[in-house]
Amino acid sequence: MTINKHRFRFMVMKSKLNIFIILQIFLINIEVQAQWIQVADFGGLERDDLVTFTCSERAFAGTGMQVGYQVTNDFYEYKADINQWQAIANLPGISRQYAFSFSFNDVGIVFAGIDQAGNDLKDGYSFIPQNNIWTTATAYPGSGSRACASGTFGNFGYAGLGRSSGNLMHNDWWQFNSANNTWIQKTSFPGLARNLSACFESNGFIYIVGGIDANDMGLNDVWQYNPLNDEWLLISTVLPIAIGNAAQCKVKHSGVMIGGYDGQNLYTNNALQFDAFNGIWMTIPSIPINDAIKGAKAFSLNNVLYVTCGITADNTRLKSTWKYDMINAIEDTNIAGQEFIIFPNPAIDQLNLSIAPNKLNLYTKYEICDVNGSILKASTINKVDHNIAIETNDLAEGIYFVKIYNLEAVIVNKLLIKK
Repeated sequence: MTINKHRFRFMVMKSKLNIFIILQIFLINIEVQAQWIQVADFGGLERDDLVTFTCSERAFAGTGMQVGYQVTNDFYEYKADINQWQAIANLPGISRQYAFSFSFNDVGIVFAGIDQAGNDLKDGYSFIPQNNIWTTATAYPGSGSRACASGTFGNFGYAGLGRSSGNLMHNDWWQFNSANNTWIQKTSFPGLARNLSACFESNGFIYIVGGIDANDMGLNDVWQYNPLNDEWLLISTVLPIAIGNAAQCKVKHSGVMIGGYDGQNLYTNNALQFDAFNGIWMTIPSIPINDAIKGAKAFSLNNVLYVTCGITADNTRLKSTWKYDMINAIEDTNIAGQEFIIFPNPAIDQLNLSIAPNKLNLYTKYEICDVNGSILKASTINKVDHNIAIETNDLAEGIYFVKIYNLEAVIVNKLLIKK
C-alpha cells in the first residue's frame, strides 16, 4: 500500500479548546481571510498580453499591447524590496505581444509572438540581469507563434501549441536546452490544438491547463507531461470553468490562474489554485478591482504571487500590480518518521490512521470535518489498537480535514475523497 507523504499540517500549541477551534477554522478557511495588496503600478503604459520571467531572484516584465493598440518592446524590473518598477534595456528586435518565456536560475529568455501587423515572430532573446544585456537565442522552431504554452523544468524549457496566422491552432511540442541553446522536437500534445493555455511545472511534471480552441471556445481539460519519458497523460481533474488567457504561474508547488475568458468574450475574475500533488482545484480570493480581466501576467518572487496589467471586458487596459502571499499558507510537510500516518490519500472507501505504539497514550480522539468545519465523523482513540480503520464510503467526493487531538495540540491534515 502506498502512503502519500504530502500533507498539509499545522500545530496549535496548548491553550483553551475554543482557541484551538478558532485557529483551526481560520487556517482551514485561509482563502477567505487572506487579502490581495496593491503595490506599485507597472512601469510602462497600460497593456495586456505582455510576458514575464524571473531569474537571479528578480522579476521582469515587458512587451504586449498598449493603450492605443500599439505593441511594444519596452521592459521593466519589479524591485520588491523598494516596491518600484524600473526600466531595463528594451527587448531587441520587433515590438510584439503574445510572446512566451522561460525562467532559469540566472537568465530569462523571451521567444516568438506577433508584430503590430499580426505577422508571426520566432526570434528569441536571452536576458542576463547582472549586465542588463540581451543576447540572441536560437529561434523557436514550433508551428505556432502566438500565445504558446511554456514551462521550465531544471535546465530545460518546454513550449508548444499556440496559434499562427490564419487562425491555425497547433499541438507540436519542443524542448529547449539552456546549456547549449538548442531545440529538440518532442511528442506532440495529444489534446485539441489550442492557444492561450496555462502552463506550469509542479512535482516534476509540466501541466497544460485549458485554453482557447480554433472555434474560439474555452477549454477546461488538464494534461500532464512527463519530461523524463516524453509522455502525456489526460488527468481526471478539470478546470472548474473553461477559460484561456488567464494570468498564471507556479507558486511553491501549486499552479495559480487569475482571471481569463471563455473565448466568447465572457471574462472572469476567478482566482484558482491547482494542488498538483492531490490533483484538486481550490479557490483563492479574487483581485479586488471590481472587474474581470484577461491578458494579465503573473509571476512568483520569493514565494509571493504577483499579478500585473491586463484588460477588462469594457476594453480598459490596466497597469495595476497586486500581490498575494498566502498561497499554501498551510505548508506541505513530509510526515515520514512522525508519530502517526494517515493513508491512503486520496481515499475512496476507507481511511487508515496508524499511530506509533509507543505514542498511543498521547492521542485522545480524531475528527473528520468538511471545509466549513462541521464534524462529520469523530471517535476517541483507545490505548490498545494503534491501527484505526475509518469508513469513508459515505462521504461525497471532495476535500475534508482530519483532526488528530493529543494532550498538547490539534494536528490537521487535508484529506481528499475520490470516488
